[in-house]
Amino acid sequence: MRASRNPIAGSVGALGEVGLLDAIAKLPRSRSVRGVEIGIGDDAAVLKKLKQNAVLSTDMLVEGVDFDLAWATWAEIGHKAAAANLSDLAAMGATPRATLLCLALRPHDRVRNVLQLVRTVAEVAGTYGAPLVGGDLSGTGGPVVVSVTVVGEAHKARLLRRHRAAPGDRVLVSGTLGGAALGLALMRRGAKTPGRYRRRQLRPEPRLKLGAALAYSGKVTAAADISDGLAKDALHLPREGCGVELDMTRLPVSPGFAALAREHGLDPLRLALAGGEDFELVVAAPLRHVRAVQNIGARTGVPLTEVGQVTDRPGITCVGGPAGFAAAGFEHFNGPKATV
Repeated sequence: MRASRNPIAGSVGALGEVGLLDAIAKLPRSRSVRGVEIGIGDDAAVLKKLKQNAVLSTDMLVEGVDFDLAWATWAEIGHKAAAANLSDLAAMGATPRATLLCLALRPHDRVRNVLQLVRTVAEVAGTYGAPLVGGDLSGTGGPVVVSVTVVGEAHKARLLRRHRAAPGDRVLVSGTLGGAALGLALMRRGAKTPGRYRRRQLRPEPRLKLGAALAYSGKVTAAADISDGLAKDALHLPREGCGVELDMTRLPVSPGFAALAREHGLDPLRLALAGGEDFELVVAAPLRHVRAVQNIGARTGVPLTEVGQVTDRPGITCVGGPAGFAAAGFEHFNGPKATV
């Protein structure tokens, strides 16, 4: 009699769509299901009534652009996909409620790997109160595509918004900058990558607690998350016709960051300003509220560093660095991410 085979050890093509969906449905469910009326298994998910305004965001990771399976595991891709979307909710000061996941897979992709990705998305999102409630699968002859949609809620009067900051407002950033870009650069070169920089690139932490606290305080005039680089994302803060001046001597970086970057021929300033994918928050606040905003950061365990101010001059101005220095953030149609 032929020995039974474990279908999880095979390929997506061998298992088929129905079999893969069944395998996904058998994964342990998130414990964060209080707000879910109907989850995976029906044509659509049903959430219990939202208490406030619905806040939705979606993002896509494409193999070869946003990740490379040569140096990233499927679990790490799942973590990054979930965290990047949750970071958008953090930038709005919203509370996560649910997550949807769509995958475009090739027939030869291994079922075990796909389940690792799905499981990690569910675990990360569930940790922040946004259980995985559904999604879609499709085949592709091209790169793997991972698309995540998150649903959150927030009170309209307490939403953090872009393009609301006025000249004189101070610009602050959470955490440290450039670590994700440095990690990416080292991994792409096949160089030894310290764990903290690999985590910054592949296992970022969305600043949801900080975003919610800042939104509740009412002391922030504008906010955004740093996905394309501070030099680009800071320009989401000022109102129309205004700009941002950044002091490059005040950019927060982790200990040893600059030395490691220079050791590999990389410019630490450019990494910190334009590398992107830090998924930190950049916010603007009136001068009189800066101390209070920094105290909020301290209470949530995430330091906020003042790095510049909003000006009445359009565009980005960098001071305190090399003469003629200019930095631009990531642009989706100009090549792979974080080429610095």
